[in-house]
Amino acid sequence: MIKANLIGGKGCIAKIGSHRKIASAVFSFVPLIFALWLSLILCVSNVWADEQKSMHRMANHSFNFGGVGIPENPGVRILNFQYGDSKTTGTYIEDAWLATGHVGQGGGVSGTMPVGDFLYVKWQILTTSEVYEDRVDLKSRLPSEMDQKIIHFTIKGQQLNVYLIEGNTSAHFHASGAPDCPASSYGPFRCTRIYPDHWANF
Repeated sequence: MIKANLIGGKGCIAKIGSHRKIASAVFSFVPLIFALWLSLILCVSNVWADEQKSMHRMANHSFNFGGVGIPENPGVRILNFQYGDSKTTGTYIEDAWLATGHVGQGGGVSGTMPVGDFLYVKWQILTTSEVYEDRVDLKSRLPSEMDQKIIHFTIKGQQLNVYLIEGNTSAHFHASGAPDCPASSYGPFRCTRIYPDHWANF
């Protein structure tokens, strides 16, 4: 009986030992599973963050330049421009037109479209043939609410000026006695010069 018990005891010890080995293997495998799970979460988060960065902020607004009737940039020829990187028609010059040098000296686009992060303009002063270019970071200069607003630029010699017009209806006229918007196309409207310096008539 005692021998039988000893044999049975050894059997129990053997079983307990095997269970401990299995438990040890399982617990050693848990960190690997957790590491894989954490890597997957980080990967998904990074992909989501990249997609968020690439997504454009949409707004019903306008981008334009050039005067109506009277040229707004006398003595200057626009060679190239680009508002943001959305490639929306009217926000840039297509390569075919650049190749031929046929760049319109006025134009624009209105509607629901991506709000540009930058404005690039290249121009030539006709009297000297000097060529200038400038790229303006708009991310910190534009408000969060862009619906109905207008981004408009003018050029005075060597200087690019960028304006944010509040709108183009009588409701957006500046107050009586306030100075006109320096962008002659929008003289009676409320506007803010956002580059190179800050100026507003309201």
